[in-house]
Amino acid sequence: MSIPVTMGENGASITARISNASSTITSKAAKLTVTADTTAPTVVSAATFGNPSGVTVVFSEPIAQASALAAANYTIDNRVSVSSARMGADANTVLLATSTIADGRAYKLTVKDVKDRAAVGNAVSPNPSTVTFTTAQ
Repeated sequence: MSIPVTMGENGASITARISNASSTITSKAAKLTVTADTTAPTVVSAATFGNPSGVTVVFSEPIAQASALAAANYTIDNRVSVSSARMGADANTVLLATSTIADGRAYKLTVKDVKDRAAVGNAVSPNPSTVTFTTAQ
């Protein structure tokens, strides 16, 4: 089990209380140490999966929706435009709606300013990040 905490709770005294039908027990107090998330997300992959008007982008960790859904944070070379972005099946995946992507070509996707879900969001590293993907022929 995990319990979300904030940096402001660093140094707090905490206890755990466990109960069942016949009794309750409380642990001794312990000092809470909160460590800031300083690990930046990276772009793991980009692929069309046969979709001529879309790219699936996978990140190394969950991404903040506000930055992930900004279409301006994504560019693709060879005159492909990104019209919108939406979250995929999990918090690590973003689905881009694009202009037509030709089969059998290599493309470079550039991602900038997309942040993770840390209290103070870490921007993608490097920022910007470029990944190459090739469409099927």
